[in-house]
Amino acid sequence: MQSPAYHFTLPREVHIWRVSLHQQQDVVARHRMLLSSEERQRSARFHFERDRRRYTVERGSLRTILSGYIRRSPDELRFDTGRYGKPFLVGLGEAEKLEFNLSHCEDLALIAVTSGRSVGVDVEKIREMQDRSLILNRFFTVEERELVDSFPGEERTAAFLALWVRREAAAKARGLNLSAALSKKNLPLYPLGEGICIEEPDHRTWFIRDLKLDPYHVGAVCVEGKNCSLVIREFK
Repeated sequence: MQSPAYHFTLPREVHIWRVSLHQQQDVVARHRMLLSSEERQRSARFHFERDRRRYTVERGSLRTILSGYIRRSPDELRFDTGRYGKPFLVGLGEAEKLEFNLSHCEDLALIAVTSGRSVGVDVEKIREMQDRSLILNRFFTVEERELVDSFPGEERTAAFLALWVRREAAAKARGLNLSAALSKKNLPLYPLGEGICIEEPDHRTWFIRDLKLDPYHVGAVCVEGKNCSLVIREFK
């Protein structure tokens, strides 16, 4: 099976693919055919059919999307994971070097793809959280708490989650674990909806940007470098 050809039109372009994980059974079956034996075994370990379906569509979509950039069959791709579980492709030539990351929340997945530099992405569904105040007080800075509290009651959870996905995306881009996302010194504060460039002591630079998705989700992407050109695409 050959995927459509995808390519980057600008040097620092990042593609964000929106993937619906709620699919009919025939579509799920087509995605399952692309999975490795290990992925099929992992899918079978999920207790609920809903979770098996979501995992199958997410992994099959990831394979199809990545194969479109490097012109290989989706079922030929081989993956490995870093120390904290971040996946990466193995067995590719230098000219085929892709960096990617994925995140999902219920029936929506985001897959970020770029070339030659690390990337992280995160998405959350806007929902009420009983432990929001506890998390804010324990892990977030005073400035972040003040920003969240500045929003009207119904918008506070969305503001909190917008800050949360920034932290997650930044940690994932750097190949770190959840404790890095919960570090109070993780990110400087900046207005919602804007991007910021961060230079770390090791001289690596990161660009973090909020994603405009829909009224029900918040997302963020973090990419190595001082900026990025962002393209959001729907995968069908």
